[in-house]
Amino acid sequence: MGSPLGCCRGPDVLHGTDAARALRSVLASANIRGGSATETTEAVSLLDSAGGPERFVSRLAQASRRHDARGIILLPPDLRLALEMALHEESERRALEGEMAALVHEWRAAEEVAAIADDLLLPDIIRNRFGTRRDGHDKPVRGVMPS
Repeated sequence: MGSPLGCCRGPDVLHGTDAARALRSVLASANIRGGSATETTEAVSLLDSAGGPERFVSRLAQASRRHDARGIILLPPDLRLALEMALHEESERRALEGEMAALVHEWRAAEEVAAIADDLLLPDIIRNRFGTRRDGHDKPVRGVMPS
């Protein structure tokens, strides 16, 4: 997503996460008073009818390019609220995905430690009887075949 942001030296164009981060800050100021119940309901409806936050942002960006829109503050309050909601939802989703990846990594590490601990407590006679080895292969230890 590209977003033209004007400054004293001319427009700068931000893309991707930089644009989203800047827009979240700008929208927090633009929507400082929040929204009425009607505006909030309409903002949620706009997100739903677009098919989700990402599609809403994409459609709004396309429409603003077609109409050469300049200035977020000029958007109607429900559109500003919907855009702010969409951008925050996307960042929250990314944060949750990162947390999930970390949890999966920790879970796998814990499983490896548990497998090692389980194997340490398994007497050799049982291991030989069932043909398991400490290195994780299901082959007989010391040539003993399971019966």
